[in-house]
Amino acid sequence: MQKQNSCHYNYNHRNRRGHLRPPRRLLPAFFCCVVTLLTFVPVSAPVFASENITSYSTTVTVNHFFQWGDTLWVATSGGLRVHNIKTGATEFISNSRIFPDLHLTAVSRDSRGNLWIGSRGGYLYKRTPRGQFTTFSNYKIAGWGILSLYAHDDLIVVGSNLGASLFDPARGVALRNAAAIANFSNPRVNTIRVFRDTLFLGCEEGMVYIDGLDAAPLVRRNFYDPGIWKVADRRRAVSLIEYGGSVYPFASPAVVFRNRIYTDSSGWLVAAVGDRPPEMHITNQGGLRTFYNEGDRRLWIGTDESFYFSYDGDFMPPVQHEIGGFTLRMASRVVVSPADGNVWFLPRVPHPNVLWHHAIYRYDGQNWFRYNHFTHSYDIFGYIGDGDALGFAAGRDSTVWVGTWGGNVKHIDPHRNSVAQLVVGNRGFRHFDYITDGIGAFDWGKVDALAMDTSGYLWISVFDSDHGSIICYDTRRRPNFSWEDDPPRAGYRRFFKEQPLWAVNIAVLHADANNRIFAYDAFENRLTIFSHGGSPLADGIIIDTLYEQFGAVSAIGNGDDGDVYIAGTGGIMRIAAGSPVVERVDNTITNVTSLAVLGDVLWLGTSTGILRYDLGKGEKKWIDESVGLPSNDVISVALDRKNGHLWIVTDVGVSQLDIGRGGDEPRPRRTVFAFPNVFSVSGNNQGVQHVTFTELGPRSSVSVYTVNGTLVATVDAEHFTDSEWRALWVPRRNLAPGTYIAVARPSGKRAKIILRP
Repeated sequence: MQKQNSCHYNYNHRNRRGHLRPPRRLLPAFFCCVVTLLTFVPVSAPVFASENITSYSTTVTVNHFFQWGDTLWVATSGGLRVHNIKTGATEFISNSRIFPDLHLTAVSRDSRGNLWIGSRGGYLYKRTPRGQFTTFSNYKIAGWGILSLYAHDDLIVVGSNLGASLFDPARGVALRNAAAIANFSNPRVNTIRVFRDTLFLGCEEGMVYIDGLDAAPLVRRNFYDPGIWKVADRRRAVSLIEYGGSVYPFASPAVVFRNRIYTDSSGWLVAAVGDRPPEMHITNQGGLRTFYNEGDRRLWIGTDESFYFSYDGDFMPPVQHEIGGFTLRMASRVVVSPADGNVWFLPRVPHPNVLWHHAIYRYDGQNWFRYNHFTHSYDIFGYIGDGDALGFAAGRDSTVWVGTWGGNVKHIDPHRNSVAQLVVGNRGFRHFDYITDGIGAFDWGKVDALAMDTSGYLWISVFDSDHGSIICYDTRRRPNFSWEDDPPRAGYRRFFKEQPLWAVNIAVLHADANNRIFAYDAFENRLTIFSHGGSPLADGIIIDTLYEQFGAVSAIGNGDDGDVYIAGTGGIMRIAAGSPVVERVDNTITNVTSLAVLGDVLWLGTSTGILRYDLGKGEKKWIDESVGLPSNDVISVALDRKNGHLWIVTDVGVSQLDIGRGGDEPRPRRTVFAFPNVFSVSGNNQGVQHVTFTELGPRSSVSVYTVNGTLVATVDAEHFTDSEWRALWVPRRNLAPGTYIAVARPSGKRAKIILRP
C-alpha cells in the first residue's frame, strides 16, 4: 500500500458498540414548498410557470454509474443516459420538465425498485419501475446540492455540500440531517458507502463512520449530534475503497477492478495497488471523474470532458461512449439571427483552448452545430481565443460575424458550412485580411463588439490598435489585400484614430434602425453616437453626440418604435429616435447584464433572474428559480420573435422561455382536463377504476373537494406521458355520487378557492 493510503479503517480493530447520546428533539430540517391553488376547468397556467421553460445543459461530464440488471444508469451533467450493457442500446433523458435541474450527480435504488436520482442543485427525482417520474425539492429549498446517494435499510442516505441526510423514500421526506460531522469545519460529503455493518462517509476533511448498524439501525441514530461520527482519516476523501478487509480513502476517483485499485491521474488510468500494468491514457480533456466495476467483466469510466468509456481489462483500448445533444460547457452570449431564426451561442473559453466543445454553437430548432478548429481545421477556423466571445452581427444573407478573444472575427455561413476569418490584429498591425484557407496575414486580434447597420456595413471594435479603434467594412465585397490607401477601393476604413475618440477598447457597439451607431468606451465611461450618410468609406462619419462619463453600460437594445434603450449601473435609460436627449426610465435596476425589447415590454437579464418590465402598464414580473429557471445568474438574453421565445444564458446552461408571439403573455397552456368525467361506484363494468387529470405542470398536485369545500383527496402529478404530467385519482368505494371540485396546485405561488352560492 502506498504511503498516501496508510491511514485506513480495519474491520478487525473497530469498536462494535458506540455510546449514543439521548436524541435531541427532532426539528424539521427542511421547509415544505408553498404551492399555488388554481381553480379547475377552465383555467390557464400561471404566467411564466415552469411549464413555459425548456432548459439545456451540457452532457460532457459523467458523474455516476448505477447498474440494475442489464441496465446501466449514467448520471451526466445534462441528463440521464440509459445504457443496456447486454445489447448496447441507449436512451438519453434530458427533458427539463422531468429534470428541472439537468445536472445529475448520483443514482440509487430503493427496496421497492424505484430509482432515485440526485442533482447538483438539490433536486431529488424518483423514477418508478413503470417509468413515471416525481420531483422532490426538499433539498433544493434548503440549499443542499446532492453529491451522492446510497440506499440502505429502506432509507436513502444523501450526501451533499452541506452535510448528510436520511431520506424516507416511502414518505418522501427527510428524517434526520447531519449539518455538522465530527469536528470538521466543512460538512461536505463526497461519497457514501456501507461495508458490512458500518456506514462510511467520504468528506472534504476526511473519512468518518458509524458502526454497529446491525444492533442500532440508521433510523435510530441521532444525525443531529456530530459526536456520533468517528474519524478514521483526516485527508480529503472522494472515493472509499474496500481492499483486503480494510477501507481506504482516496482523494481522487478510485475503484477495485480485478484485484487492482485503479485511480485517476490527470486523465490517466493508474493502478495504485496490485500488479501494476502500464499506465493507460484515457483522455487529455479533463480528468477521470467516476468508475464502476461491472463484476470484473468491464470497467466503466466517466470523465470530466469526454463522456464515458468502457475497458475490458485486456489489451483492447477503451471504448468511448458518446452522448449527443447539447455539449456547450459555458456560453457568454446568445443571439437570434433575424434572417433564418437560427439561435447562436458564443462561448466562454478557459485557457488552454484545446477542448473539443469550446466552440461557437448554432441551434436550428432541432439540432446543435459546432464551429471550431476541430470541425473546420485550424488553418480554416484558426484560433478561437481564451476568454469570453462577445461580438456578434447577423447579415441579411443568413451568415454571421463573431468577434472572439484573440481569434479576430469569424465569418460563418451555416448553409454552406463554411468558416472564414476577418483578421484585424492589434497594436501596430496595419493590414486587414479575409482568410478562407489559412493563407494570408495573421495576428492576434480581440474583438468584443460588432454591429451591422441597415446599409450592410459591419462596424468592428479593434482592441488596443494604434491605427484606430473602429473599422468599417463593406460586407458586400472582399477587402483589397494590396496596401490600398483609398477606402472605397480597399473596402474598409478605420475610424476613432485620435483622441478624444481613440479608445483602448470599445466594449459595446450598436446600430439602430436609422443607422445611428452607439459606441461605448469602457475605460473612459464614454458613449459616442455617430452616423453616416450612406457612404462611410468615402464620406466618413458624423459625430452626433459625445457623452463624457456616461456611466457603465452593459447592454443596448432597439425598441420597435425606433427608440434605443440603454442599461447599466445608472439604471435603464432611453434615447428617442432622432433625439440626443437621454431619458431616465428607471434608476432602481442597476444589475442588468443584457436586454431585449418587444413592444412596450423590456426583457432584462440580471444577476437575480429575468425581469419582465411592461413600460406601458408600469408592471414588473420576475422569472427566476422559483418558477423553473435553473439559475438566477443571467448572462445574456435574446428574442426569437417568430416563435415567441426568449432565449436565456445562465451560469449553468441555456433556457428557452415561451413568452408568446405578442410578448405580453406566454401562450396559454391548454385547459386542465380530467377524464373520464364520469365515475361509477356501482361496479367495475360501469365507470372506471380511476380518474386521470391531464396537462398538469411539473411538481404539481390535484386536490378534490366537495361542493361545500370539504377535502376529499389529494393526488400528485407523478406520471409523465406524451409531454405532459398526469395525476391519477382512485375514489373510495363508499364515495357518494355527486359533483366535486378539482383544484390543480402548481408550485411557486399562493392562491385560494372561493365557493359562492
